[in-house]
Amino acid sequence: MERSTGTVTPGLEVVYRAFEESTGNLFGFFSGATLVDSNGKSSADFTPGNTGQRGEATIRVRISGTDVSGRVRIEIVDP
Repeated sequence: MERSTGTVTPGLEVVYRAFEESTGNLFGFFSGATLVDSNGKSSADFTPGNTGQRGEATIRVRISGTDVSGRVRIEIVDP
């Protein structure tokens, strides 16, 4: 079953944040974040940074000035 949820206006800013699952603490950083494109998509590169964080984490995304958001769970492992 498919559900239409509408589209996001191109050119909006997107805020990316990564949270440690067990504590809720923010960590890492994002670079190269793009504005929402004509297809309603944005992207960014995530780097865990100099952290001892390993295991599950959540990346949350919010479009500034709207109620539109999303999230994805990731796992941080040793290189």
